[in-house]
Formats: sequence, C-alpha cells, structure tokens
Amino acid sequence: MEPLRPTIFAFACVLAITAAELHPVSDEFINLINSKQNTWTAGRNFPPNTPLKHLKKLLGVHPDYSVNSLPRVKHDAKIIAHLPDSFDPHDKWPNCPSLNEIRDQGS
Repeated sequence: MEPLRPTIFAFACVLAITAAELHPVSDEFINLINSKQNTWTAGRNFPPNTPLKHLKKLLGVHPDYSVNSLPRVKHDAKIIAHLPDSFDPHDKWPNCPSLNEIRDQGS
C-alpha cells in the first residue's frame, strides 16, 4: 500500500490546484494529470456527470470519527519478542497457489 501514497498525494495536489478550473472527472482533468507525470496513466473511474459533492464525500473521514475513540491494545512483550523479522507464506506453505495463479485459473 505504501507506493499508493505518493499517487494519492499527487492526485490531491493536482486536484487542489485545478479544482477551480476543471471538474475532477472531466477529460481535460484526466489529460492534465497524464501530462504532469508518466509513471502511470490516469483514466476514468466515475461518469463525467458525477457531482463534486459525491467525490468530496469519498475523500474524507466521517466528522464523528476520532482516533481517541479507538480502544488501546497492550501487546505482551514476550509475544512481540518472538515474532519473526519477516514472514513469507511460500516458505511456510510451498504448495499454496499465489493470487496470480488463482486469477489465471479463473480466466
């Protein structure tokens, strides 16, 4: 998920800069994003007539949400000390198919 953060940040910056000029699901906006970078290609995810209010609701956090309302979990230090530095499920279960293999079987 980490590589997605720069993408979201870049999209948010472009959106903020051009919000007054272009609708975020317009062809012009998509073309502007694609002209600013070349590591990936922006495309249409919503119909052109999607209301801006709907898109803004998708970007935020619920107003009643509070990090302070989450329960605090105290983990046992002995358990934490015995966790491996890394874990590869293919080492543990070598005969388990990967997600790509499962997808390939379905098509």
